[in-house]
Amino acid sequence: MASDRETAKGAVVQSDDNDPELENALENAAKLQLDLKREDNRHREAMNAQNLGFVGNLFGDGKSIPTTAALVTVLLAFGVAIGLYIAAYNQPVNGDMWFTNAERSLSVALAALAYVFGKGGK
Repeated sequence: MASDRETAKGAVVQSDDNDPELENALENAAKLQLDLKREDNRHREAMNAQNLGFVGNLFGDGKSIPTTAALVTVLLAFGVAIGLYIAAYNQPVNGDMWFTNAERSLSVALAALAYVFGKGGK
């Protein structure tokens, strides 16, 4: 009887790193946690897409709207400046007016560009 007891104690104290059942259970648990996290992320993404709508998907969420608006302003202001320079070239009589407005448009574009680069440094 003592030998059975000694064997049982030895089995409890003895650690075996080669337990396939434990490894399988741990792998399944890790896989389940990963699947749950993946499903939670999918759900959040679907909810965000629904909350943003068409315009939100086009311009972004609340954090990126100022930057997007500034970039749109840069593009439009540079386009207007190019158009004004072309108009000044085609109508040299009113050239001063076209150049003055083109300079104003470039000022707006450069201010918006400075906002974008200034915001990126923070």
